[in-house]
Amino acid sequence: MGTPPGKNLVIFGATGRTGAPTLKLALEEGWAVTVLVRDASRLPPGRPPGRVFVGDARDPQIVGRALRGQDAVIIVLGTRDDLGPTTMLSESTKTIVEAMKLHGVRKVVVCLSSFLLWDPEKIPERLLPVTQEHARMEKILRDSGLDCVYVLPPHIEGSLGGGRVVVTEGALGPTRRVGAEDLARFLLSCARSQRHIGQRLHLCGYYPDPEGSPRSPP
Repeated sequence: MGTPPGKNLVIFGATGRTGAPTLKLALEEGWAVTVLVRDASRLPPGRPPGRVFVGDARDPQIVGRALRGQDAVIIVLGTRDDLGPTTMLSESTKTIVEAMKLHGVRKVVVCLSSFLLWDPEKIPERLLPVTQEHARMEKILRDSGLDCVYVLPPHIEGSLGGGRVVVTEGALGPTRRVGAEDLARFLLSCARSQRHIGQRLHLCGYYPDPEGSPRSPP
């Protein structure tokens, strides 16, 4: 698998529910962080990333500038609360993949929906468009030949952290939620490691209240 990547990291989606804690923790861990965001005012308060590019992740020029000199990539792109049909995420992923190849960056960690592990017939109808878009993202990354880790968390809760995290490969885990901080920590651990290349990993957690108790997967 080669040597582990260095400490230059670019995050796509650094202002979102998962991206913001990932950015914060990456800076605390000593990564040299670059971000590409649509709106820099949405970046979390505190220490800023080393480099900030403002633009669209579908724009090859600015994506290429963000990727130049990087060792690893984390993709935590989302649609916020818009669950309608979209190709924005897959188009962005395609642009990122092409720029990674151009600049010789091989390592990428992507956060996708755990609904990709469900029986398609059981996915709630209102969540089908986003799930289908995540499936398109996954296919682009799998076809790319890059060293990709696929992290598929369940419901992400920003207020949770410090739970007992359970990682399962290719199957749903015992609980239906994970803290954003715990997810961020796992994404970064995958970015600096050569483990889990090509794997689909479901990440969930146990937390000290009744809602965190084990539930049967769908």
